[in-house]
Amino acid sequence: MCGIYFSISRETFVPASADLLELLSSRGPDSINERQVRVTRLGSTGDLQQGDEIAYLSFTSSVLSVRGDHITEQPLVDEATGSLLCWNGDAWKINNVSVTGSDTDAVFSLMLKATMSYTAHAGTPCGPEPVGDIPGAGSSHYGALGALGAAIEGISGPFAFVFYDALNRKVLFGRDCLGRRSLLQRYDDKGNLIISSISDGCSKGNWRELDNKGIYWIDLMSSGLYLRETASLDGGGALKLPFTPLPKLQWAFPEISSAEPHLKLQFAPLSTDLPRDQISPLSPLDPPVLRLRQLLMESLALRIQDIPERSRPGNPPSFQLKTAERPAKVAILFSGGLDCTVLARLAHDILPSNQTIDLLNVAFENPRVVNASKASRGKDAKTKQGCKNVKITPAQSESIHGVPADPMASPLIEAAKHRPATSSTTQSPYEMCPDRITGRKSLAELKKVCHDRHWNFVEINIPYPEALEHRKKIISLIHPHNTEMDLSIAFAFYFAARGAGVVYTEREGEAEEEKASKPLTYTTPARILISGLGADELFAGYSRHGAAFARDGFPGLLEGMDLDISRLGERNLGRDDRIIAHHGKHARYPYLDEALLDWALRAPVWVKTGFGQDNDAARGPSDGEFHLVHPEKKILRLLAWNLGLRAVAGEKKRA
Repeated sequence: MCGIYFSISRETFVPASADLLELLSSRGPDSINERQVRVTRLGSTGDLQQGDEIAYLSFTSSVLSVRGDHITEQPLVDEATGSLLCWNGDAWKINNVSVTGSDTDAVFSLMLKATMSYTAHAGTPCGPEPVGDIPGAGSSHYGALGALGAAIEGISGPFAFVFYDALNRKVLFGRDCLGRRSLLQRYDDKGNLIISSISDGCSKGNWRELDNKGIYWIDLMSSGLYLRETASLDGGGALKLPFTPLPKLQWAFPEISSAEPHLKLQFAPLSTDLPRDQISPLSPLDPPVLRLRQLLMESLALRIQDIPERSRPGNPPSFQLKTAERPAKVAILFSGGLDCTVLARLAHDILPSNQTIDLLNVAFENPRVVNASKASRGKDAKTKQGCKNVKITPAQSESIHGVPADPMASPLIEAAKHRPATSSTTQSPYEMCPDRITGRKSLAELKKVCHDRHWNFVEINIPYPEALEHRKKIISLIHPHNTEMDLSIAFAFYFAARGAGVVYTEREGEAEEEKASKPLTYTTPARILISGLGADELFAGYSRHGAAFARDGFPGLLEGMDLDISRLGERNLGRDDRIIAHHGKHARYPYLDEALLDWALRAPVWVKTGFGQDNDAARGPSDGEFHLVHPEKKILRLLAWNLGLRAVAGEKKRA
């Protein structure tokens, strides 16, 4: 993960504030550098005329190095041309060719070739731009902008970037079409444009998330510089803003023909085909299930292999893995649900057997639930195998002042039997959390299926006072998102990305009865965090999808799925990036790989789900009863069944 800051002014350099520099450094702890560029006009002979400045450009980049055999410091500058790149992303492929080593270097080389190839074709750096079709850059496109567009649309993977094309005096910036990396913008009180990965909490800054609908560009040779008047930020009259409104190259589906310049998406729109005949339910070995497994394996392999050795947080001397085991390079955001457990199971097939995998499981103390538990124990002291029967009402599981308590707290705390026995197990408020319960269940099944793998189940237990202590910081990080739902989700990601908790692990030289009795303080050394985000949107996993089908059939279901997919970037991904990256961690999303996405969007809805089929959702599956799995995300449930995760395949989603 990297941090980006860019500003453009017509009057002076506008460097990042001290607060922003600190935040950018947290995102990229391996290096941070600044660069300033004074852009002047070109005379008729091509000579620079002093004192005729067009713009002042300020760039700052911080780097978290997670690819290649060296740290690529940024901003990258081409000394021959003066072109410059700030890059925060993972370019997995360029024009369908896998990228090995530093993707930052590969992307910079790609963009330089695009600008120089156009310049050579045009004959003069800033002469009139010939109009014509540029292969791969959309119809009726032109010039250096078209060449750069063709380069950008060939990149597979998440990204946010700022690129200064010095040869053609253009600045391009934007996010990938799904918005998987954060980029914000604002105008300061003098009308200067500022772009940043993260906001500094400036109350007068009017920060807003840069949309993921296209790539923005500024032509510094334009005489008007897009000048317009708007109300001033301090209410003192009109304010002239340069560089606005910002033009952009729109992302568009490849099937769409448009006379306007655009960038071609690498995936199709959601299939709206409706079934015409009786639907035959899939089985775990049917071709669509096997195809999903192949695509997910390929996507995950790109994201968890070849991670370089870098400095890791120190764990106490008491923590020691078995001699043959290697510390974790990968951690999975692990609630124990279907999406993340399938990823954990596939990761086992990809990584060497001696490579530890960390499973990060967050649980919050909720005073209302704790008090309800105490009251229940006072009235009824029933126990069963060391587990309490605790009845929790919906009101008791609500968020408290923005501190998340999972809204679906289970009435039966049965999964404590999967935890190593301690005297405090049944008293722990964290064991009441639904994610802890499902996490332990799924861990038990993973251990059964992948018995030769060392899984670190990292218990990240957050007391209520500690959650309140970090609340202000979390609110600042998710800005400009500001709803209670945003805050609740952000709390979980914030503490998961911090990665500090306890593990119960076997240590060499200890007696068998002592191995599971001592919690060990542990901070994950992994910089890569794997998220299951995207599965619910692609395969209709939310309860509202079932409600839509019950109400309006397949048309209603498809409408809801299409809306959820289209809102991924604006609702979730930028916010999550700002939270996770703050701890110097790098989130990756295997379900949002472009190839997998294209296949899933083209697949008919009845292949991906079990709606409209003869399902008995009230019953859980057992051996030979895979057809009884729930209709939500049915194809993914069948994949879980295929992988030996029978209990996970039948787990009902809570939201």
